[in-house]
Amino acid sequence: MSIILIVTAFFTGLVLLTVYKDCDPLAAGLIQKKDQILPFYVVERLRDFPGFAGLFVACLFSGALRQVELFTESQTSVPPMTVMGIVMIPIILLITITTILRVIMLITTPMM
Repeated sequence: MSIILIVTAFFTGLVLLTVYKDCDPLAAGLIQKKDQILPFYVVERLRDFPGFAGLFVACLFSGALRQVELFTESQTSVPPMTVMGIVMIPIILLITITTILRVIMLITTPMM
């Protein structure tokens, strides 16, 4: 699966390099960052077809959300006491103790 993603990204880069070989949208001030070149290309090429730029953005978000879902599904099989769990337990205890002390201080301060 990842080889397909790498090949697709490679050929997408080649297409963008070929299209913008004579004019650089970043140098021309049409985009602010390098990672905006693909959405700029899609909007520029599909400007005559209403809705296709939005469909492209929807497909990007769908793919990104699918990757997040796959990552979270793979993390559910990890035992809870991993390195992050060992690091987070003292932090959670410290936050809990600090919160309890603040509540005690708020309760006892008006009594003084």
